[in-house]
Amino acid sequence: MKIRPRLILSGFYNYFLGKNKVQMRRRLNVCSSCPDRKGMTCGICHCFLPSKCSAKYLEDEEGKSIYGCPKGRW
Repeated sequence: MKIRPRLILSGFYNYFLGKNKVQMRRRLNVCSSCPDRKGMTCGICHCFLPSKCSAKYLEDEEGKSIYGCPKGRW
């Protein structure tokens, strides 16, 4: 898995400024049932979930984010 600094920074920016709240809540709901979740971090990529879920990712034709969830759940 490649680390993408711009996406990480944009996620923190969006999280702290309160942008993309609907998208963040939807993604966090998916993360809440994931067995790999470790508190407020992803157990696979170790990202802070609120900022990871706030970042704007490119989406594939199914509407799932590219580079978002390492398991492809959102």
